[in-house]
Amino acid sequence: MPIEIPSIVADLEPAESLYVELLSFLDTLGAYRVEEKTTNVQVVSGRGPFLAIYPKKHLLRLNTILDRAMEGKRIVKTEQVSAKTFNNEVDFKDSGQLDKELKAWLKEAHDRVNS
Repeated sequence: MPIEIPSIVADLEPAESLYVELLSFLDTLGAYRVEEKTTNVQVVSGRGPFLAIYPKKHLLRLNTILDRAMEGKRIVKTEQVSAKTFNNEVDFKDSGQLDKELKAWLKEAHDRVNS
């Protein structure tokens, strides 16, 4: 099934191409749905959202929702939003960045709302 491009991502290259690549990977994790908001795209599965995608002209800012603060050079921002919930932001600038580490973070976020 082809990936639908939300209007806030459409025609923003390379963001649109990165969005397609990202959702192609998310397809391997299991069921989810995409909800377009005013400033972002929420990716929802199981008990709720596990990823927010903020399209910028030259990148996608990914906000993974986890039970922990992520650590590493790639982390742009971490914010504790409740006792057991952290928003962790990572910039996704090129296809080479959808590597083993980022895939593991995305899987962890997906699994969190499906356990």
